[in-house]
Amino acid sequence: MLYLSILLHIYQPPTQFPQVTKQITDSSYRLILKILDKTKGKITLNINASLTEQLARLGQDDVLRGISDLAKVRQIEFTGSAAYHPLLPRLPKDLMERQIVLNTQINKKYFGDLYCPGGFFPPEMAYSNSLGELLANLNFDYVIVDEHAYPGRTKKRIHQELYVKKYKTYNNYNSYNNYKPLNIFFRDDDLSLAIAFSQIKTIAEFRHLLSSYVLNHNSYIIIALDGETFGHHQLGQDKLLFDILSYKAIKIVTINELKKYFHKEKVIRPMTSCWGVSDDDMRKKIYWPRWSYPGNPIHKLQWKLTKLVI
Repeated sequence: MLYLSILLHIYQPPTQFPQVTKQITDSSYRLILKILDKTKGKITLNINASLTEQLARLGQDDVLRGISDLAKVRQIEFTGSAAYHPLLPRLPKDLMERQIVLNTQINKKYFGDLYCPGGFFPPEMAYSNSLGELLANLNFDYVIVDEHAYPGRTKKRIHQELYVKKYKTYNNYNSYNNYKPLNIFFRDDDLSLAIAFSQIKTIAEFRHLLSSYVLNHNSYIIIALDGETFGHHQLGQDKLLFDILSYKAIKIVTINELKKYFHKEKVIRPMTSCWGVSDDDMRKKIYWPRWSYPGNPIHKLQWKLTKLVI
């Protein structure tokens, strides 16, 4: 059996123009809720508090209710995140924790007890072991990271090893008997990016790409991408989302539900990474290429300003 989890990340910066947030809400967020209602499918959802606040302030209460209603019937599983979408590993630990706690407090204000995330989506999937340690101490059960975080990653190993068992890390990798574990789940890059950039548009193309994978009999795949892909970034991709959620040859589950079906575990130490990194970046140890590229004068000034503000 092939299990599939879809994580959608929806976010608008707090400086977004109100008319833009409203337009994206009309074209994308309401569309996603309609697709979930019609297909009875499931997703794992990250909604940063920055967007939640804007939806409430702009009177988009039907979207907040729609998310709540789907969470009640377990078609939506929430993840935690950082309230205003910072690159967490580049912040001091106290500010990392503040952003994470604030995200939970604000979302609980609007979703109530339905918002009780066991997992965590780091903005830009930017992960470091210091963040992993903090998440474990904040009692998160799992974190979703990019497949580039998998030690010794190759495409062959990805499909033969990665998606057949559970992974976990500890605060102290070398001496973990007395430390809290943190489960690690990896995004599949090929499938996620193919959907995000409309490289595949039909369920037939989706099946064809899956057929190229070297999968074991019992495997899972996690697709993770911006929710705005559907109806906003990529017009027409909502049809593909509808068809995937309706596809009977695979079992659609939330990320947390994967733990029920996969019991083998392996302890690893994930690599520092993000979902904007390439193989070449990883070899050069450039973990934040879009935000902190060596020699980029704008990046240098932005981080200088950030340090001054902190």
